[in-house]
Amino acid sequence: MARIQAHSRRRFTMLRTSHRVGIVFALLATLSVAPPAPAGSKIAHFRVAGPMNESPDELAALFEDGKPKSFLELLQLFHKAAQDAEVKAVLLTIEHPAAGPSQIMELCDAVKQLRAAGKEVYCHAEALDLGTYLLAASCSRLSMVPTGDLAILGLHGEVGFYKDLLAKIGVTADMLHIGSYKGAGEPYMQSQPSPEFREQMERLFDDLYDQIVGQIAELRGVTKDKAKGLIDDGPYTAEWALEAGLIDEIAYRKDWVREIESRHPGADIDSTYGRRKAPQFDFSNPFALFTEIGKLFEQARAPSKPAVAVVYVDGLILSGKSEQNPLIGSLAGSTTLRHALEQAAEDPMVKAVVLRVDSPGGSALASEIIWNATQRVAAKKPLIVSMGNVAGSGGYYVSCGGQTIFADPMTLTGSIGVVGGKFVMKGLWDKMGINTYMLTRGKNAAMFTTERPFTESERARVLALMEHVYAIFKDRVTRGRGKNLSDDLEKLAGGRVYTGREALNVGLVDRLGGLQAAIRHAADQAHVGEYEVIVLPKSKSLMDFILEAVTGESEEDKRITTQVGALLDLPGVRPTAEALRALDAPAFENLVRAVQRLLLLRAEPVLAVVPFDLTVR
Repeated sequence: MARIQAHSRRRFTMLRTSHRVGIVFALLATLSVAPPAPAGSKIAHFRVAGPMNESPDELAALFEDGKPKSFLELLQLFHKAAQDAEVKAVLLTIEHPAAGPSQIMELCDAVKQLRAAGKEVYCHAEALDLGTYLLAASCSRLSMVPTGDLAILGLHGEVGFYKDLLAKIGVTADMLHIGSYKGAGEPYMQSQPSPEFREQMERLFDDLYDQIVGQIAELRGVTKDKAKGLIDDGPYTAEWALEAGLIDEIAYRKDWVREIESRHPGADIDSTYGRRKAPQFDFSNPFALFTEIGKLFEQARAPSKPAVAVVYVDGLILSGKSEQNPLIGSLAGSTTLRHALEQAAEDPMVKAVVLRVDSPGGSALASEIIWNATQRVAAKKPLIVSMGNVAGSGGYYVSCGGQTIFADPMTLTGSIGVVGGKFVMKGLWDKMGINTYMLTRGKNAAMFTTERPFTESERARVLALMEHVYAIFKDRVTRGRGKNLSDDLEKLAGGRVYTGREALNVGLVDRLGGLQAAIRHAADQAHVGEYEVIVLPKSKSLMDFILEAVTGESEEDKRITTQVGALLDLPGVRPTAEALRALDAPAFENLVRAVQRLLLLRAEPVLAVVPFDLTVR
């Protein structure tokens, strides 16, 4: 796994007093220049903070405080503000959002649409890293607190290799790959990256960095060479950033708000713009109380007009039901997704489907089941794919049948290849004093035992199985993308990973754009004018959660969640994990994803999964 992240932030607290005085006079100078705003006008305030969940968190949505419950909902609020004549300006406060590169880029596009609609977008932040700076710099004006810091330092990547660690505890990896660039097993089998792994990582870094440099150059009106120099000179205090032209002003939050109010007199700041009202439980009024409780038991309503359905493939792909877990994130279950796609295909009110994929892949079997379900949809109505931060390997498998595929320029996709194998635990069992007596009937009965590596005949059989899965994978890609590919598929496959920009050049995707663009295109392809956007499967009611808990249905197929939970319950593991999460959240997230893949490999012999994780910070 790998992490692309900004270096640790540094705090700088000394600023020149004379500069602060200058800023204050600059603020006062604006008080008399703006005409009064029309009655009813408002300034919409959005706070970009915390996790940017792709799929809605169903349980949290029942008891929410009105905050957007998904990334799509936040985008829709931006779009609503752009179309709302009463909204005269937008305030954006950025507070350490956990957003991936494609999400940041789509938020940048949403800000640009606000500005194109004639809305001034004002941004304020206390601290910014490379990713959040791109969003902040997209705004009309960017302000930071006097003691703020701007940590734009370029891209930093670390790839962990665990062969030596595993050897210390008596474990060895016996992994097989189809494709010279399919390096998903390398971190467990080697101490250093192979030439192919290194070449691929360097190429991805080059393209991602070039895109970031280009963004900064465009947003601040400088050359790319100048933008590179600005990055190399980081980090910055707020004052240094102002002098370098990276931000527009320095102000404390209240001063900043007063300045904006002075520019739009008569406009009220709406900090809950467009949000749903949270449930209000009045325990002094039994009738009102039961009314609010009753709403929690209501089923999600059916669409009242033509709809575009969004179906999420969010997280590691596996057989069974999708899961959402605060510790290990989202898991995309083939059973859940098959049912959702069947529902979309059969519902006459659903005129088109957008498959939103943010997944590193996973089970090859589950990916095939989801792919098959997408083709049943495509036979009846437009099926458009929107790729998020990553749509690689199994994530590309389920995407390749889309009639039009959208990707962000920074999306990671491709990785057409498969990996298989097992972990040999014999050394660990010996250290623990565990002796095993095996009974087998059948030549290959003990093929996947953890007591020993594969025999030559077993290895040949596993490779044959993997070759078969790889051939099917390539067949699905050829069916969906054959006429669009720039070269022979084998030259593009073999586990090679691409950025979205590269994928467009080689024909693996059709267009560059985000989720909103994919939804609009789906509506156009279905020839519908006015439409609503729904999410499938429909959100569960409180009654659904209660029934699942009572019947035990909610625990079906939750192998990964259960097994990760069991590992954390081992003595000393949970405190160590919690400490790692506090000290280095990206490292913890990547470690959890690695464990997920190891556990999935125990259940299924062949995986279609990307070889590393990339996180932009």
